[in-house]
Amino acid sequence: MITEVVYGSSFSDSQPVPRTYSAVAKVVTEFKYRGITLYFDYPNLNTNFPDWDGNGDIPVGKTKTGLVRMDKEGFLYSGESRYGHISTLLGADYTQRPDELVTISILGEEFPLGIVLAYLEGLSGLVESLEIKPKRRNKGARVPPEENTFDLVFADEIWRLPRISHPDILIYQSLNLWKNALKKYSVGELDNPDNYGAVLSDMSLSGRYLYEFKNLNNLFIDPVAEENLEMMNEPTTFVPLLKRAAFYLATDNYPSDLSTEGSLFKGYERMPGAVYRGLSEAIRRFSSGSMGSRTSIDLPPFEILSNIQKDPSVSLVEDSNPIHNLKEKENMTYSGTGGRGKRSMTRRTRAFHPSDVGIRSEASVDNGDVGINCFLSANPNLTSLHGTARTETDLSKEKGFSNVLSTSALISPFSTYDDQHLRNDKLRNRVASGGNPSPSLP
Repeated sequence: MITEVVYGSSFSDSQPVPRTYSAVAKVVTEFKYRGITLYFDYPNLNTNFPDWDGNGDIPVGKTKTGLVRMDKEGFLYSGESRYGHISTLLGADYTQRPDELVTISILGEEFPLGIVLAYLEGLSGLVESLEIKPKRRNKGARVPPEENTFDLVFADEIWRLPRISHPDILIYQSLNLWKNALKKYSVGELDNPDNYGAVLSDMSLSGRYLYEFKNLNNLFIDPVAEENLEMMNEPTTFVPLLKRAAFYLATDNYPSDLSTEGSLFKGYERMPGAVYRGLSEAIRRFSSGSMGSRTSIDLPPFEILSNIQKDPSVSLVEDSNPIHNLKEKENMTYSGTGGRGKRSMTRRTRAFHPSDVGIRSEASVDNGDVGINCFLSANPNLTSLHGTARTETDLSKEKGFSNVLSTSALISPFSTYDDQHLRNDKLRNRVASGGNPSPSLP
């Protein structure tokens, strides 16, 4: 019996808690079950459980005998007492929960990640590279059913795997999206990439996607991205990077997608990026076309220049006003080629994030692109030519505010008390003319 439910959301990024805990914390922060108060309020964890030493599974309640804890699969226990899965307490059938899996979008088509990895590594190679190994049996062998498991069926074998929260299981589960096609092929046949054209044909898909699988494996990570991945201690090749992405889907303990510290300011990368994109498109056309002795990589001489000119973030330089020219150099945008669109930039993604301090200034535009087109501070904390940055933590007067405020704010006394859009407009509209004194600052 559940009583005294307190609705609310305590979920935030980078919480080292089970995903089941995070799911409950998005809706409920507290309720009572059989007289036991259960808390799903991670920010106040030390307040609710001052005796917890930080070791073991996360506590969610108290009894006379000790703490009620939740393991990584969402089961509650206290000492030797077992309360079952949290979903059972909430009136749901734990065994009927939906399966979680991971897909990848390629050329507008959703593919099971397991299919892409099996094509690039071979099915047996994929299994060898994963931590969890299936229980394999020959097809036709009789085995008793096991609770909380699922099967992968092939022409010669059946694999049994546990239904647990693990990135490897997300990859295995994705194969079941194509179970009707995979059951026609043996494991050995799926180790051969030449057979995947028939697999795609069974799913009413063209074999051209296989060329794109190869192109992504060869071209997805460019030299600049490789150096950035090395700095982040992440895999620098395509296949391990896909598996790493699956890992982040199986946990909520990762930095916010809005964090500036996880972003790159691609100013110096725009030109080489445009060249690399043009070369990649040429190679993509070459690999997907018919092969012959005279087949060549075709790159039109003005294609890259044309793409640069079509970039919506490109604008003419204003040199009549030195302050406005300086602001153009400090301008940053989330749009443009390779960026995001206005429709995808919702209110949440346009907001100023705490990690923006010391990098992004208070200034923004006064139109529908607010939060999309912004301005860097006068002295942003950029840490490399790749565009990596760090948040400013020292906001003392002795440190100064050149890396916090925009140039417009720094040269305008008391402007921090004014509307940010008015401050930018005042400076943009003041232009010195020949024979006249320079305009005074507001």
